Amino acid sequence: MEDTKGEWRAFQSRNKGWNVGTPSKNGGLIGIAIGVDTEANAHLIAVAPDMYEALKQAQEGTGDWRGMIDLVLAKAEGK
Repeated sequence: MEDTKGEWRAFQSRNKGWNVGTPSKNGGLIGIAIGVDTEANAHLIAVAPDMYEALKQAQEGTGDWRGMIDLVLAKAEGK
């Protein structure tokens, strides 16, 4: 099983609605969430690892967590 660490992305497939995946070592995508019902939900799932990191930084008072929150919000909105 491949590692799902790395950037998660929301994308639309032809017949499965919205999906969330991360790039694989061979250039494809590893599916994380398949057949997500809406684009908004797919973007929210895709941003989960970044949200976790921003919250962790805010809790610890480390890193640029405010900047990270701006990035997380933009990504969750599909930007």
